[in-house]
Order: sequence, then C-alpha cells, then structure tokens
Amino acid sequence: MAKYESRSNYLITLAKFVFFLIFFCFMVKLTGNLLSDMQSIATLSLKVFYVSIFSALMFYLFIADLNTIYDHIQNFFFRHSFVNLILPSVLVLLALGYFIIPKIWSLSFDKDTFVFLGGFILMIHLIYIAQQTREGSFVGFVNYLFMFSTLYVVSIFLFAVYLRVAFPLNIGDLIVHSFNDSTRLVVDLYKQIVH
Repeated sequence: MAKYESRSNYLITLAKFVFFLIFFCFMVKLTGNLLSDMQSIATLSLKVFYVSIFSALMFYLFIADLNTIYDHIQNFFFRHSFVNLILPSVLVLLALGYFIIPKIWSLSFDKDTFVFLGGFILMIHLIYIAQQTREGSFVGFVNYLFMFSTLYVVSIFLFAVYLRVAFPLNIGDLIVHSFNDSTRLVVDLYKQIVH
C-alpha cells in the first residue's frame, strides 16, 4: 500500500512539475507583455517601477525583513493563510484609495508615487509568497515552484488591475496576448524536445 502511495505522490509531483513548466512560459510572457505595455504608456515611468522593485529588494536584504510585519498586516485583513498568499491587502487598499479619494474630493495624485508604491508592495508580496511556500524536500521544492508560479501570475494580474486605476492599460489584451505567446512558446519548446 505504501508503495502505491509513494508512486502516486511522485506522479502528482511530476504532473505539478510539468504544469509549472507550462505555467513558467505564461509567467515569462505575461511579465514581458506587462513591461512592454507599461513602456508604451507615456505617463508611466518604467524607471520608477524598476527603482521600486530594487528598493524593496535592498530594503529586504540590508535593512529589515518585512515578512513578519507584512504577515501581521495580511492576517489583520484575511484570516485564512491561503488568502494571505493570493491577495496583497496593501495593494488592494492602495488601489481603492487611489480610485475613490480623487473622485470624492476632486484631487489629483502623483503617478510616479503611485507606481513606486505599487511596485514596492508587489515585490514585498512576492518575497512574502516565496518565504511562505518554501519547503526543503524535492517534492516540496516542486510544490514550491508550482505554488509560486501560480501565485506570481495572480499577483501580476492584481498589479495590472492596480495600474489600471491610473493608466490606460488593457488587461484583457494583456492576458490574451500573453496566453497566445506562451502557447506558441510551449509548442516551440515541445517541437524542439521531440526533434
């Protein structure tokens, strides 16, 4: 009986690894297409976005580990640990604030600050996901790759929704183009492996 359970665990692990490889192609194309769309928007500074990501990494590496604080913030809004991984609460609150407050009080806001805060929080959330889903064994590592790639795509989608608050970003086209591009990439990779 234990032999069959061990085999089924490895089959599930193998299936997760294959799904990760397919999902990885989508991750790459989604990220590339989002960056391309961001670059095509004249009022959006891609340099500010890169600085925000770099700042979050430098803050995490050299100043403080924000995972404990971020975990408390996430637990304040969401009681379930899986929801904590899916929804970046601070990013959602910022998006709502930037969407509602200017409409109520007829205010404008600095779009560079908007992009910086969004990128910083996105990076902190991705680091949080990486820390929470990490495991030590081979099966755990494959689970980590699968979970992180899935949550990464959800986080990038939510970041695109966040950017949509201030910029003319077409999320439907982004997803369709990324899906089509990743499908072509998977087919090309499959053809290269088979031949």
